[in-house]
Amino acid sequence: MSPREKASAGQPSWLDRFWLPLVITILAGVILLWLEYGSGWFQPPPAASTTFNLPGRSQWLGTGVHVRQGQTLIISASGIINTNQGGPERDASPEGDAYACVSDCFLNGAHYGALVGKIGPNGLPFVIGSSLSLPVDQSGELLVVANDNVGALMVADNTGSFLIVIEVR
Repeated sequence: MSPREKASAGQPSWLDRFWLPLVITILAGVILLWLEYGSGWFQPPPAASTTFNLPGRSQWLGTGVHVRQGQTLIISASGIINTNQGGPERDASPEGDAYACVSDCFLNGAHYGALVGKIGPNGLPFVIGSSLSLPVDQSGELLVVANDNVGALMVADNTGSFLIVIEVR
């Protein structure tokens, strides 16, 4: 046996020296990922919120907030929009005024001025109102509008705005 063989005969190879720490590191990483995302023990960090101003004269307006199926939208809104150059009886909170919009509306059946949303340009409209927590069933951008009869001429007489706070979880 040569001197080199004698010297290395009692020492472990590089693979023998590093496989156990490598396996332990990988297992620790898997456990940490499971604890963070899979076990429910830890809550995700709080979602950032987006504040958005919706002018009353807008038709469907993109908020810049994109959601994916399985997320939850949490929306709150405040402000006043008047949808008919009328007096204060036509002032609408995000819940809408006293009059239901029954035909040719962004959302038939919802009250005039009610805050309405949809996911993507082809999504089904839904009432947001003053607050809403909604599990998202499709992916796309959140679009919003104050409910009124459809068309640029119909919203041209609207005044006021809604301040909308949007959170995605």
